[in-house]
Amino acid sequence: WVACQPDCKGWVAAVGIVTSESPKAFEEFARDRQLGGATIVLDSSGGSVNDSIALGRRFRSLGALTTVGTTVRAQTAQGERTRVEPEAYCESMCVFLLLSGKTRYVPPSAHVRVHQIWMGDRADDARAASYTAQDLMIVERDIGRLAKYTFDMGGTGDLLSLALSVPPWEDLHELSRGELRLTNLVTTDAVS
Repeated sequence: WVACQPDCKGWVAAVGIVTSESPKAFEEFARDRQLGGATIVLDSSGGSVNDSIALGRRFRSLGALTTVGTTVRAQTAQGERTRVEPEAYCESMCVFLLLSGKTRYVPPSAHVRVHQIWMGDRADDARAASYTAQDLMIVERDIGRLAKYTFDMGGTGDLLSLALSVPPWEDLHELSRGELRLTNLVTTDAVS
């Protein structure tokens, strides 16, 4: 979390992998800040399904706007300046964080990429790993939670269909501008 002033009408940079610590870290960050209506700028390769859902629901409760970008700090003659660069990646569960925004914008140079959810400890060599009935139950339960969340956030079944059709041993699928609209990941063509 990149700190903003107590009144965060600018933006909050959400960078990195979503872990079990992320919702708690966000709550600590948000404690003394007015984040209602803030823009959350995402730059993440995803992470934990259930923790991303919890974080996304929290973003929605703030009435946040979401977008994809990287926060860059630069020293200028006027002092340190911070800006958002649109060349960034939002992958895997980050896409569902993007969906949590009340308003959602994806710059043309940003990359939004999806794939199936999988057992995290076996994603590196998913084909060679073995799985139990308990493992299958966990994945199916999480897909159900993700489906409910997707519809609660105003996403479409097309988003789930696109994501769930890409196994972990294939390259992530980068969503086209048309797919971003089809899935309701984009709700506006400009961010203020």
